[in-house]
Amino acid sequence: MVEFLVPLSSAVFVSGRNVLIRTLRNKVGRTTTLFTNFLVAGVFSVVILAFALPAEVEPTFYWAVPLSIAALIAGRFSLITALSSATLSSTIPLIAFAPLFTSLTSFLILGETITPIGLYGILAVVAGSYLLRIQGVGSGVFEPIRILAREKGARMMLLAALCFSLSIPFVKLAIRSSSTYVAFASAQLLGTALIAGWLLARRRLGTALKQAARYGGRLTLVGVANFLQAITTYLAVDLMLVAYASGIKGSNILITALLGHLLFGEKRLVRTLVVGTIMVAGVVLISLG
Repeated sequence: MVEFLVPLSSAVFVSGRNVLIRTLRNKVGRTTTLFTNFLVAGVFSVVILAFALPAEVEPTFYWAVPLSIAALIAGRFSLITALSSATLSSTIPLIAFAPLFTSLTSFLILGETITPIGLYGILAVVAGSYLLRIQGVGSGVFEPIRILAREKGARMMLLAALCFSLSIPFVKLAIRSSSTYVAFASAQLLGTALIAGWLLARRRLGTALKQAARYGGRLTLVGVANFLQAITTYLAVDLMLVAYASGIKGSNILITALLGHLLFGEKRLVRTLVVGTIMVAGVVLISLG
């Protein structure tokens, strides 16, 4: 049971990061936030590599790490594109399907199979996450699914969920072929280099650095929270089935909603608590799976 506290802690750190990012809304661009997230993690990664025990690196490592970070970055940029959509309230619920997709990608890539109880738990977390995110959609519960054919933002959000579900199995392959800390540090440094190169090619690196300098304190806190959620995700993936780690981490939306009520006075607390019981039940079922 102790190992399930690791993905739960990752969910807490994700929620903390999201709350901190909210304080920077309309002040810092999303690409700047993404860059600083990788940059802070990259700094910690240098320290990790300096003290990590030597690990035997297998050939799989050299393609698993690039694929994991490429899928993650593709997911982040798909998410950024979707968040720029005019129909944000209708598209954001689709990201909830990531844990469900992960149960399929982890089977195809890793050969991992989950128990029926574990699947029910994942479905409960996905359903709860979807219902929490759908608040504010006035056209019905299934509106995000109905608009897939006509809204680019909805398709990009679903693509983000798929990319995230592809990233985690490759993370586990990288861990298997080296070690948790070597795989993590290598991926973060590669991600930092790729994002910096992209910003440089688009002539946006200077703007990103200026924004980072202006809001350095809060962006550093966002980066630290992101580093903690990332490293605990790697630890969780090493400890349990990928689908279970993803499912438990998906409960972060409940924690974020509760923090939103406490810190920003957001409404719908009763609904949040009711849906939250579904998600908690899902986490319990995953732990029993």
